[in-house]
Amino acid sequence: MEKVLGGLQCVVYGADAAATDRNAKVSVVFIMHGRMGSAQGLEPFCTALTKTKAPSSEYLVLIAFDHPNHGSRLLDKKYNLTWAEGNDTHGLDMWATQYSTAADVSHLIDVVPGYLFPNFDRNPVVRWGVCGISLGGHSTYLAMIRDARLSLAIPIIAAASYTSLITSRFATAPPNANQGRDYYLPPHFLHMVTERQASTHVSRFVGKQLCVLSGGADTLVPWSCNEAFIEALRQAGMSEHGDDDGYLRVVVYDGVGHEVKQPMIDEAVKAIERWMGQGRTSHL
Repeated sequence: MEKVLGGLQCVVYGADAAATDRNAKVSVVFIMHGRMGSAQGLEPFCTALTKTKAPSSEYLVLIAFDHPNHGSRLLDKKYNLTWAEGNDTHGLDMWATQYSTAADVSHLIDVVPGYLFPNFDRNPVVRWGVCGISLGGHSTYLAMIRDARLSLAIPIIAAASYTSLITSRFATAPPNANQGRDYYLPPHFLHMVTERQASTHVSRFVGKQLCVLSGGADTLVPWSCNEAFIEALRQAGMSEHGDDDGYLRVVVYDGVGHEVKQPMIDEAVKAIERWMGQGRTSHL
């Protein structure tokens, strides 16, 4: 169902069933789309995720919403384009979009229980998670380091290091003009991003659940943008064993480019099922 939550147009899946059970334990996952996409366009993906098997007396609620300057929030399509497509501020625009979206996730965590469960005498949400594709995956990483209440992240064809991504893109698909790189990616901008990007804050993922799904042949968001970050997580003790240091599942699909394949969706479902079945709650 479509519903305005905290001033944001959202598409909500699974809330009606949970709202009728006063003993409900609810796990909420925010779903975020890619560049040029929309929350409405995520319907097939979200519908597939609703097949997740929840534990008895627990409910999964999915909430999709639009990035700034996308879907219901669109102001000017130009600023969603790349350098090669004629947008000179592509590097800044894409960062601003994903960083703002991460803040929107925190805002929604604050208000969602009141909107969806107004008649409950307690907050039924016991876990918060986030999942995103491409640009939405970049936002997924940033949301995790911003808000300790999130305990699950599923970034799909996304980058933990924005500086690695955007400098690589400048090298392989530069603007058509003759300005130097510093014009499009000012050093002070890259310094700010380095301080705030997910790959700089490895410790904020430790103890959480992270499922990273990438295409091995992805040239738009190369797997190399994640390699150092993933190695740092492993050095911090995260693994598929899922102990107190956190759970880390990484799948790089050979021959897959910048696209979402069915095996990725299947992995996302498994990640949510594991998260809900473990019994732990988020830091609320």
